[in-house]
Amino acid sequence: MKFILIHSNLSDSLATDVAKWRIAPRCKSGGGCDAKVTSISGNYTVKMPFINNRYRFSRRVAKDYTCGSGSEVDYYISGVREVTLEIVKMKLIDDEWTATKIEGTSDEHGTRTCGFSNPEERFAIRGSLN
Repeated sequence: MKFILIHSNLSDSLATDVAKWRIAPRCKSGGGCDAKVTSISGNYTVKMPFINNRYRFSRRVAKDYTCGSGSEVDYYISGVREVTLEIVKMKLIDDEWTATKIEGTSDEHGTRTCGFSNPEERFAIRGSLN
């Protein structure tokens, strides 16, 4: 999955980032259903409900942001990441319809403020079957 920065109120946000996920449906057949996401690059697993033709999940990340000035870290801030994904392309592979292209967004924010603002970032997500 490729993450492309859309918006940030942070001065040091990455313009792009890459993550490797394994997405497995929780049903054996029959179309859209809940899935399990295993992050290979981030070492976590979450349930991803299928709601209104989109997949959604959120997760909390400890020490996601830092607050301080220069190289001094005054304290760490936990973050919440809310991900929405949509299948935009499918292909018949071994008699099963398989998602081959996925797009979505990741809305990320801190759980407390740093100075006058709460850390916020929004990324577009683009992924394809490898």
